Amino acid sequence: MSTEIAVAQANHDFRVVFMKDTLYQTGNSFSFNRVTITNISSIKQAIGLDLTVPENWQTLFDNHKIFQLGPNETLELPIRVAASYRALSNKLYPVILTINNSAIGAKTDYHYFAKVMANANWRAALINADVKLDRINKETYFQFRISNTGNVTQQFDINYKTGLNLTVAKRNNHISLQAGRDTIIRVGIIVQKKYLQEFKPQNVEIEISTKDKNQQTFIQHVYSNNTVFFENPSGWYTAPLSVELVSQNFSNKQQKINYINSSGIVFLENQRSLSFNFRSDNFYTENNGASNRYYNVNYATKHWRVSIGDQTEFSAFLIDGFGARIAYKADNGYQIEAVAVKSRVGNADQFNLRQEYLLNKSSGIINNTVLNFDIQQKENSILNITEYDKAFGKAGQLAILGGYGWNSINQPTLTANNTGATAGLRYNYNSPIFAIRTDNNISGRNFPGLERGVSRSSNELRFITGKFFFGGITEYNSRSVTLPDSNKMLSLFGGTTTEYGLRTGFINGRSSLTVTASIVNQLQDSLTNIPFKSNKLNITTGFGLLKNLNFSLTESVSRSFAQGSNYIKPIDAIAAFGTLQTRNSGVNFRLDNGPTYYSDLFNYVRTGIKTNRFQVSPYVEQDFFKSVLTTRVEVDYINDIGNQLKSYGARLDLNINLVKSGVYIRFYGNRNFSRENNLNSLNVSIRKTFDLPLIGLRKYSTLKVILFKDNNGNNIYDLGDEPVNAANIRIGDQYFITNKLGEAYYKNIKPKIYSIDLGQVTNLKGWIAKKGYNQQINFDKSQDWYIGYERSRFLSGSLNLVKDPLSKLEFSPSNIRITAISSKGESYSTLTDENGAFFLNLPADTYLVQINANVFTEEFRVLRENLNADLTTKSEEALVFEVRERKRTINIRKNKSN
Repeated sequence: MSTEIAVAQANHDFRVVFMKDTLYQTGNSFSFNRVTITNISSIKQAIGLDLTVPENWQTLFDNHKIFQLGPNETLELPIRVAASYRALSNKLYPVILTINNSAIGAKTDYHYFAKVMANANWRAALINADVKLDRINKETYFQFRISNTGNVTQQFDINYKTGLNLTVAKRNNHISLQAGRDTIIRVGIIVQKKYLQEFKPQNVEIEISTKDKNQQTFIQHVYSNNTVFFENPSGWYTAPLSVELVSQNFSNKQQKINYINSSGIVFLENQRSLSFNFRSDNFYTENNGASNRYYNVNYATKHWRVSIGDQTEFSAFLIDGFGARIAYKADNGYQIEAVAVKSRVGNADQFNLRQEYLLNKSSGIINNTVLNFDIQQKENSILNITEYDKAFGKAGQLAILGGYGWNSINQPTLTANNTGATAGLRYNYNSPIFAIRTDNNISGRNFPGLERGVSRSSNELRFITGKFFFGGITEYNSRSVTLPDSNKMLSLFGGTTTEYGLRTGFINGRSSLTVTASIVNQLQDSLTNIPFKSNKLNITTGFGLLKNLNFSLTESVSRSFAQGSNYIKPIDAIAAFGTLQTRNSGVNFRLDNGPTYYSDLFNYVRTGIKTNRFQVSPYVEQDFFKSVLTTRVEVDYINDIGNQLKSYGARLDLNINLVKSGVYIRFYGNRNFSRENNLNSLNVSIRKTFDLPLIGLRKYSTLKVILFKDNNGNNIYDLGDEPVNAANIRIGDQYFITNKLGEAYYKNIKPKIYSIDLGQVTNLKGWIAKKGYNQQINFDKSQDWYIGYERSRFLSGSLNLVKDPLSKLEFSPSNIRITAISSKGESYSTLTDENGAFFLNLPADTYLVQINANVFTEEFRVLRENLNADLTTKSEEALVFEVRERKRTINIRKNKSN
């Protein structure tokens, strides 16, 4: 059926006729329609045509093309449109053709409707696309129907995607439906009644599929309407606050440590925030020792960060103390951060200044300046390090650094004034064929800070062929001590360690193997100690044995030689540690037989005691009550063969997480059952999180909406006007129902433009909102918003059911959606009541009224799914949709005579 579309704002120079006003789409294949455009003016005109299709649909129409039409000249164009794969089969989609008449500067829209047909073999439909939560019962149900219209039994898989709690599993639901049968699936939504005033509309995505991969997707909308709704719990700014009480070794009076941790943050407008961190001193403790208190207050904006209080920074010196930090980040990538503190330990003034310059998208410069004035030790240090970073695409990264420092000591027994330098080079390159890694740094013996006299080099070249690789490695680490170093520094850091060798292996999914054969030279603690040389083989492997079973092992075998000593025999050692684990259980094991590291080698030469121990630790992890309670239990068995000692122990970690109340409790500890020792401990931490309202600092406001019948037509709610109660409205995304005074309260909302949808007011016959069903309010502070109603056109209707007198099938006429679409494309919808009746209050216009026939089974059909209504001259009109039940037929087969 062709139709001529008339639009109120058209320029009347053209007549537009579509071949079909409603077109049915089959799957996602292209449908065909034709438009005829006639120039009914007396002059030649140029027009442009644009075709707008629903989101994710496709069209072959040539948009933006210019056409010349003379008087009474006609243009015919084909329109081909394909529906989206996820298009719903129970909805009319508008396809809009826009005529751009540049001569008069007018744009006129014409449209037809496309409807996606249900699957040829089966179909599904929601009974009601919008479900309101039940305020009396704990559970609210939504329903959808699945019909098997084929001739074989069909298996269906049903999955639900939602954050709501359902009465069924969210995945892997299966049903079997015989040919010609249909069924209604009923699913409950569980929401506590006390949360209804805070419930925000949510969707349940329903995916129904068959073994042949045919799929239909539906969106079930779930909402709760209240007279009062709180978008946010409080109208004030709130500070998310966390307070934690920690008690370590609380069963041991001599070793007991108690302290409090706390943190909080306030999010302000314009990307600003205010936060704090606090850790108390130990209390109710016999051995308090040094202060462990820590606290700071922080303020942040889009570009700035300021912190006052305790600060910690790891740089050339350990910067730790009370002071301030300020940082700035510009939009062009430049960053600067300055830290200044009075040291926590001793008496030192410490400063650190770091800057980052972005030269371009692939390179930048980092500069770091450190000042350390140690008043107690009478030692001053200043250093500056600059680093240049360069990226070569995604494969390579280069870093070059250099620095210079000054150190001055003025002690009674030592005076020094030295300068020193540092330099470094890092380069990483990765390609499908080979990879290079090199990291090198050298600091002079007079360069101040923790890196004084340190030289490091770590390098690897790896060739890659498919899943396998092979290459070589070198490692070098040395520290040269100088006069300013104390004896402790000399003991800890003096010495040299080198390693070089070959490495090979493979990586294949969850399985991997790395084998390294190397020579290791070690000298530590003092340059005069015995150096050792070791031949070492190291193997690291990991395998995914089953779906949830994994095995990892690191093993090393070595033979070490004491250099410069012929009377010390070669020292053999083997060390291995690994894990065999499933999803929530496993076992850790470790074996050490012989010394591997320098301290163990040196101790063996000095005392003759050889490391020889074995440890195995099975563990199990389990959660209960939907992860409210999580536990981990580990049992340790250690056999120290060298010292003839065996020990048995256990570790426990128990966590209780009460999310809704914001309480987190943890018990953890360990116990050695072989003997009493200082390692036994039992600890507990209790943390509470909550939002602290900052009274007086308002963040949100309240919108009050009042609906009334404006009987006297003066647009003011005054004497003689009536409130519109029990009206369902929507403000933004939230649903409301007005009280006896016609009021709805939207509390604690932020300033912005809100839309008010009045299209669901179905209890008011013959009245319509004066300013339309969709209104907008620019909300910037608490206010009352009045909406007046005036007399309107009235569309009513019902369903007329024609049943087969021989049938016993039941038919429910309720909750069937009726949609009226105006000539401007505006839609108004309602649901039928339990008797199949419906009504709509509408503006004066012509309407295409549609019934959602997709909810009917094969046994029932609608004689005409689309009816027309003209309310331009009439105040009301009644429509009837006729629903007929298919009649049963009796086939009489006659036998053929011979």
